[in-house]
Amino acid sequence: MAKLLFKRGYRNAYIQGANPLNLNVKTMVGPAYTLRYIPTRPGTDPLGKFREPDHRNGLP
Repeated sequence: MAKLLFKRGYRNAYIQGANPLNLNVKTMVGPAYTLRYIPTRPGTDPLGKFREPDHRNGLP
């Protein structure tokens, strides 16, 4: 979703008011490593790096 908004020119999009689908399930919290969504500088080729499969590699 964030990538689609980024392609359409929305540079600072975020989700507000997200709610769980099932209230009877315990919540799971942990560190998030979403390096793919680090902001890029305007004027560069921000989507060019996503064309290579290397951006999908996880952290060790």
